[in-house]
Amino acid sequence: MTKSYIPGSGTEGEWFFSRYCYECKCDRKFRESDDGADSCQIMMKTYLHKPGDAEYPPEWICDDDGGNARCTAFEDIQKEPEPEVMHSCAVRDDQTIDMFD
Repeated sequence: MTKSYIPGSGTEGEWFFSRYCYECKCDRKFRESDDGADSCQIMMKTYLHKPGDAEYPPEWICDDDGGNARCTAFEDIQKEPEPEVMHSCAVRDDQTIDMFD
């Protein structure tokens, strides 16, 4: 079973934010904007409400024993794919003696 999650300290909250919020598509617009617009509504609601309130986000959950805290709305930021590197052997140099013939 699960229950609502709320960090037990500032350190635990910072761990949760760094693991989920700072790496999530939901808050990407906020991090990349100059004016701080489009913040993740889930994060904002956790500041305004307490677990048990109807407005507390159901996405922040943990196991009944308090372990395995997670955000069910988490969408990992996809890193840009590595560009293909053209290896030096892809273009044959006809000015150099071939060492392997």
